[in-house]
Amino acid sequence: MATIAEIITYAKRKKYSSESDANLMIDLNTIQDEIYLQLKEYETFGSYSIKENTSVVSQLEYSMATDQKWENTFLVRMSEDTTEENWYVFEFTGEKESIDYDYKWQRQTASKIALYVNGQAVQTAGLTIQFYYNKTPTAITATSQTPDLELRYHNLYKYALIQSICEQGDNPDIELANLYKQKYFEFLDFVKTDLSQKSNSLPYQANQKREDF
Repeated sequence: MATIAEIITYAKRKKYSSESDANLMIDLNTIQDEIYLQLKEYETFGSYSIKENTSVVSQLEYSMATDQKWENTFLVRMSEDTTEENWYVFEFTGEKESIDYDYKWQRQTASKIALYVNGQAVQTAGLTIQFYYNKTPTAITATSQTPDLELRYHNLYKYALIQSICEQGDNPDIELANLYKQKYFEFLDFVKTDLSQKSNSLPYQANQKREDF
């Protein structure tokens, strides 16, 4: 597995840098945040998590997990009955959009999601509600650490770090920076294609038997 030390060593072989590992780890954290924003619609930084709730009659808001954010929530569903054999899938809707028809979910507060069924709160108690969400990546704090991103995608860190090194200092190497910027985005396109194919076989899709929009 590629550690942070190995990523830094690779980058320094391509472009010398006198920056400390501590400073390069700061750069890598910024790079990781950008990678996450570019790939957050996919499952890339470890297994997705599921927060379960149980429906309460006329209760509109349901709590998210402590490490969950509404923007990294990619599936909200509720069991059709207590057997949980079939599921209703809620569609995300913005605050200014209509919630009068079908199954909708909205962000409500920083820690809660509102669920609407034809404009009303859920009216059946005891149904299982599931929030599927992607975890945010672990902050980079040590060179012995291995990034959460899958190993085969670690070139994103390498290319972006080389670009960052090239742009630093009093005499930046813009030509080499542009080369690795291009390599980064070409590889990013490959990663997105690969993840799109992979996402079609995610386990949650196999038991998603019913969708109502």
